[in-house]
Amino acid sequence: MSAINLVDINQKLSAEEFSDDDFEQYHRFSETDGKILRRLMAPGPVLLRGPRGSGKSAYMREAHKIIRESRGTVVSVYISLRYFPLIISRSENYLGTLIPYVGRHIEDEFKNLGFSVDLKISSIEDINGVLNNLCVKFDKRLVIFFDDVAHIGREISLAGFFDFFRTISSSTVSCKASIYPGVTKFGSRFDLYSDATVVEAQRDERSRDFSSFFRELIEVRHPGLMDRCEARLQPLIPMLIGRAVLGNIRAFNAFCEELAEKGDRITVYTVADALKWLASGYLYPALEELQTKLGAYTPMLDTAEKIAPVFFDECGRKRVNSMLVHRDNVQRLGKIFEILEYTGLIAKREASRSLSKSGSGRGPRYALSLGPLFEQVPGGTLSYELIEELTRISVLNSEMVEYSPSSFLSQYDCPTPEEDESLDVIDLPIEKLKAGTALPYGLTQIMIDSLKEYGWRKISDIAPLSVNELRAVPNIGKAKAERIKSAVEQAIWM
Repeated sequence: MSAINLVDINQKLSAEEFSDDDFEQYHRFSETDGKILRRLMAPGPVLLRGPRGSGKSAYMREAHKIIRESRGTVVSVYISLRYFPLIISRSENYLGTLIPYVGRHIEDEFKNLGFSVDLKISSIEDINGVLNNLCVKFDKRLVIFFDDVAHIGREISLAGFFDFFRTISSSTVSCKASIYPGVTKFGSRFDLYSDATVVEAQRDERSRDFSSFFRELIEVRHPGLMDRCEARLQPLIPMLIGRAVLGNIRAFNAFCEELAEKGDRITVYTVADALKWLASGYLYPALEELQTKLGAYTPMLDTAEKIAPVFFDECGRKRVNSMLVHRDNVQRLGKIFEILEYTGLIAKREASRSLSKSGSGRGPRYALSLGPLFEQVPGGTLSYELIEELTRISVLNSEMVEYSPSSFLSQYDCPTPEEDESLDVIDLPIEKLKAGTALPYGLTQIMIDSLKEYGWRKISDIAPLSVNELRAVPNIGKAKAERIKSAVEQAIWM
């Protein structure tokens, strides 16, 4: 089996961009993943929550595929909202576009199954009756997967979507939606925990198939990489990489690509360099990149950027890979912690544990990414002993740092979100699409010059354009047009 083509890696950062054949070839699911898939396929509304690259789209596509292939009493509809044309809309009222958009997808799925369907849905008031009648008529239960919900517009718009989500959920219609931690605003009428079941999309190093899953993924996505590792390193690499990126698939691919470029032979020194790159070349730039994407939550970034280095500095000096944070701190700084989770710097594991060393009470345990952590380990030299310490599954309080109510976190408060804050990235000049650390698969200067010569100056000028419309630009062929479209999407989408 050959490695994924470089163009595919560059332009298929999300599972929904793979063809059906490529999706099956390049995606794997463990026994532990099966628990998430079963919850997605079960009746009832579900919100699948996780940071970018955590596999939310892959889980949804796989659940959709399983239901489709079963040919049972359930009809599955997968709707990616990544390309829903509202990211640059300033209007709060977009249901007039969303409702027929969803209706067309449902109609197409029923027609593919051989049913004669002509849905007439014009408003949110009549959608419940139409869908329930449809299910009763054909004796089917309907499951709708809404992928990439955060991509449909500004934060103010998401309240409208979740009102829609809540309205159409019923005994015959099960809605599922993928969301991000920390940056999703549900609106006043949607209760996160009573109106849906929240399922976390995360691969935890404590699961028994964690290492074997990443071993198989290396073989599928990066064949030959294991063979290039020195003998003593080979059995450690799957756990080390998986743990370094906190189970995140997008970060895993980026890490493997970095390793592959380090030379013919992969040693502990190669891995050390890649870990440093993970911090300075991937994770921290991802945090900076959010400056133009968070909308109402942008004021919280300053606090996130201040407290993250403190976590890694203290845990790195003590050579521990987890921390316990008192619940008072987490409740006060909840969005800050969720933004750090979104970027992949930390990941919540247990929801509550007892603090013992630095203060009474309970709080969640967070695992830390090994890239920024390794940067702060005294000496800066990676050894097999240190690999064992960094990948240890922390179960004892002595193996983690604790942050009590009186810790340095007490001096911080969570800033208030700025209501109606627009997505600044839309108004940036197209020069911001140039390839760099924050946008690794961006545009060349020649592409940027061609677009400017055609009269386009801002990202908002080209965001709504199709590949065919971009091909109208002189010197822009199909491959370049696809790369431009991909770069725009990487810049805009969360």
